[in-house]
Amino acid sequence: MNFKKDLRDIRIKKLDSLGCNCRLDEDYNKVLLIYENFKFKYIVPQPRIVLKSLELKQKNKELDIFYQSALSQIIEKLQKGDDINPYQTDRLIHTKIKLKFNDDGSYEII
Repeated sequence: MNFKKDLRDIRIKKLDSLGCNCRLDEDYNKVLLIYENFKFKYIVPQPRIVLKSLELKQKNKELDIFYQSALSQIIEKLQKGDDINPYQTDRLIHTKIKLKFNDDGSYEII
């Protein structure tokens, strides 16, 4: 039994299930960093209450109908609990973390 390998493999499977591809030859530390970074940015789909500021309400009246419609669609998705992660940057899914390993075995994110 290899705890680090098992934990790494579990995280890779979880990342794959969420659509974040991770190479199977990735280092244990790198996989955990990718997983924690992804988990921090991932928005759990659940119904949300959307509050609009007075400034947004005012600006919404001035927006082109296309933008009003787009904003309404996003608000509706948030209220219904739809998955809004596709609207985030694609860097969420295609996470690239570069590590610099030091002689003492420690590492830095670069």
